[in-house]
Amino acid sequence: MQPEPRPDRHAPEPLHAARLELILGKGGVGRTTTTAAWAMSLARRGRPVLVAEVGEGDDAHSALGRLFGRETLNDEPARLLPVESAVPLFGVCLSARAGQSGFLRGIVPAGGGLLAGALRSDALTRFLDAAPAFHEMGQLAHLSALLKQTAPDGSPAWAHVIVDLPATGHALSLAQVPRAMEKLIPVGPIARGLKAGQAFVRDPARTAMRIVSLPETMPVSEALDLMVGLRAQGLEVTSLFLNRVVTLPGPLSSEGEAAVETLLAHGPLQGRQAWQRLLAARDATARLPPDLPVCRLPERAGLSGVNLVSALAEDFARGGVSGEIA
Repeated sequence: MQPEPRPDRHAPEPLHAARLELILGKGGVGRTTTTAAWAMSLARRGRPVLVAEVGEGDDAHSALGRLFGRETLNDEPARLLPVESAVPLFGVCLSARAGQSGFLRGIVPAGGGLLAGALRSDALTRFLDAAPAFHEMGQLAHLSALLKQTAPDGSPAWAHVIVDLPATGHALSLAQVPRAMEKLIPVGPIARGLKAGQAFVRDPARTAMRIVSLPETMPVSEALDLMVGLRAQGLEVTSLFLNRVVTLPGPLSSEGEAAVETLLAHGPLQGRQAWQRLLAARDATARLPPDLPVCRLPERAGLSGVNLVSALAEDFARGGVSGEIA
């Protein structure tokens, strides 16, 4: 088994990668694009990286897939970039059904026909879809199976598994699934597997939780609320990715700030709006915990799709941006 490449010791804290990365953030902050860029930046180190979205394998609305020019992602890992790119980045859709079929193998007697028949049962399907925590249990089981996959030489198949979580509740659900299932399945291989998955998610040495936000009042408030909710469940946020940051060439003193205000007092509307945006970003981000590592990603106007993902991956490799108002 080859050791994972050591992160650059000069890189800022947010760039210290974990084996499992859970990326959270409210809608509209660029969470999926940021997730894809972070995954690509890790894959450019030369080790296989798997980036996952949460849903069903036949979901026709794959935001992650569309970034790489495809409509869907299935529940089996598939290469997201052409082989000739030499960047080993793969994508997958975390499917409750894929995970459920895996743990059903521990219940249904050996035999593919019996298992296939069980999965085709309307009654069982309705139960698995409706029962509390069963959907999340399936997703956690699928995630655990992906983490256990190995390469032909026996080493882990994935150096990192990056999960784009579409809602705040998903992180809490993944961490709480085993507790919710204890009454239904208290013992046996399924219970042991779920507890092992929970232990992995809750281990800060193996799992990082990162929030994507914008340098604006409401997104920062939502990020702070999310940190409180996670902490109440015993989960700590590793770092924050601040997206679409507009910067100045360097910090401004109070005198310099006053001079800009004077110049823009009767200047063009566009200039005044941009300046007010910079000031609002400074005030919003000043509310973040001082000990929380923050990686700032610049606004990339005019880019989209894989070109935007690639540009942001380069920003991650450089450790983000600086030059905000002091």
